[in-house]
Amino acid sequence: MTSPVVLGDARIASPSPSVGRKAITLHRLLLAGLPVPPAIALSPIQAQDAYALREAAGNLGYPLAVRSSANVEDMHDAAAPGLFESILDVSGDDALLRAARDVVASGQTPLVRDYLQARGISLPAKVAIVLQRQITPTVAQGVLYTRPPGQPESSVAILEIPGETPLWIDREGGGMHVSAGFSLTPSQASELWALAEQTEQALSGDAGLDIEWIWGKEGLYILQARPIVHRHDLEDQNNSEVRSLLAFSRGDKERLWQLDATHNPLPLSPAQAGLVHEVAPLAPYDMRVVGGYLYTAKRRDAERKDRQAMSQQCLQRLFHDELLPKMEGALAKVESQESPRLGDALDAYKRVFSCYTEELAPALAAAGEQQGGNPLSAWIARAVAGQLDKNELLKQVAPIAPAWDVSVPTYGETPERVERALAIRLGTADANSAMEESLRESDDMLFYRAQDVVRRALLTLARRWGVGDHIFFMPLREILKVETSEAAPKTLVRAAGESRDTIAKQRRLEMPLSFTGGEPLPTRLPPNVEIWRGLGTGGYVTGRVVRVARLRDFPVIGPDDQTVLVIPTVTPAHALAARGAVAVVCEYGEHLGHGAAMARELAIPCIVGCKRAWRELETGDQVGVHGDAGLVARLVRS
Repeated sequence: MTSPVVLGDARIASPSPSVGRKAITLHRLLLAGLPVPPAIALSPIQAQDAYALREAAGNLGYPLAVRSSANVEDMHDAAAPGLFESILDVSGDDALLRAARDVVASGQTPLVRDYLQARGISLPAKVAIVLQRQITPTVAQGVLYTRPPGQPESSVAILEIPGETPLWIDREGGGMHVSAGFSLTPSQASELWALAEQTEQALSGDAGLDIEWIWGKEGLYILQARPIVHRHDLEDQNNSEVRSLLAFSRGDKERLWQLDATHNPLPLSPAQAGLVHEVAPLAPYDMRVVGGYLYTAKRRDAERKDRQAMSQQCLQRLFHDELLPKMEGALAKVESQESPRLGDALDAYKRVFSCYTEELAPALAAAGEQQGGNPLSAWIARAVAGQLDKNELLKQVAPIAPAWDVSVPTYGETPERVERALAIRLGTADANSAMEESLRESDDMLFYRAQDVVRRALLTLARRWGVGDHIFFMPLREILKVETSEAAPKTLVRAAGESRDTIAKQRRLEMPLSFTGGEPLPTRLPPNVEIWRGLGTGGYVTGRVVRVARLRDFPVIGPDDQTVLVIPTVTPAHALAARGAVAVVCEYGEHLGHGAAMARELAIPCIVGCKRAWRELETGDQVGVHGDAGLVARLVRS
């Protein structure tokens, strides 16, 4: 049998893999001259040998820390935080033998098997041990993350001491604000950061290291260091792709881009995106399709004009006497045609859009009238009130579509939807204020009519070309170029198929409601909701609270349950048992602790230190959880 390895022995370039990853890392740090407590590594077989253990203990002296050094921990893509046993303050040969056997056996637990299965690791766990001279803290001990989890290029580091507020460090200049109650003085914190930088250099840890440190009577020591597992899917889904889509706005922090979630919450069809591009130069604001989604922002060159107040009477006269006839005139010719030409339909659409943005929208603002309404609800309310029969209702709402996209069939094409909505309203006999004529309904109605004309023109081409609804997935500008052709060019048919695949991928993106300077802003929570705050990682999710006190009470979580587990604290075992949950919220626990690290590695948004959350949230509550912001909001009380 080979002898145990004295870590830091300059005669050994690199220990055998049989002593595990932690031992190899500590050996590299010692060779680099960094302060690591004297340590000896033993393979799983040596760790069962009483003679080898006594010899190692004799060289180090009691008390000892017996730490795991497994082949499946401390990897760049799998850290296995807190899964394997470490036993401190071991004194005496018999206690050392028991501790060594317990640490080696910790690799065969169901918890480890669950972890390996969850991470798709086929290697069997083999646990070696590291005997380390026990260091008793006299100043403090804790964890230092040289990069925040999920942010391998961040310019900050996080220093955490259990029970104290984390300290954020500026990586560029080493700047930090050390509060009066912090266990380390500013000079001690600076010394620790300098040591962390040396550790990064020794281990090539540019993407960030998880460093456990301790300050004893003999000074500062590193107990272990491992790569941070950055799971980018902890943030908004396909986070790197989303950020690349927002890159065009980097350097422009003055303007806020906002998703048009009211009219276009889903990716636009190429036909609708084409309409946006047609009218974008006419809009008083910038319009941009980002990843298939429509965003708007103030124009850089927009002039601020003071609006003169306008009475409702003047507004009604302006709309009915001037603007409405102008827009009706733009639509009259093409609306009367059974098969309008696409070019004519686009011209009409742009004339309606221009009239609205240049004349009607400013007038509405000057009169304090909100823009946009729900014309479908208004017409149904009139039918409920007996002001028109069902046939007239279907005629009036025919141009309206359930979504503001030219590819979506109108209610004229799907009248059963209107009849269903009418039946519901008749059942409640609710005509309410929607009976009243409102410009907010009329201006939206004009847009629906203009869009319906474009849709009918595209459907005319689709029938001639025999391509069905593929027409809406072809580039609008390219369609216009070949409008007189008797058959669809193969390039357009191929483009339609590719567009369908692209939109399917875009639907899986979680685009932010707003962004600026290339960075998404935190999801806005509804006003007047109860909020709990903690520290965490992960994007914004919503779900139903399941409140659990003990690990054995954890529920079986189905893939579609949208469960938010609320527990007192999180350990690696809790995190593994929480697989399937959309988020985990803990009243206690450390942001850089093993349990939170395991949740991050399993891509579960996790918030710890969320005071009162476990005591005050109830099973059945609907909540919004924003991991990165450390916020939990109760949206609906159970």
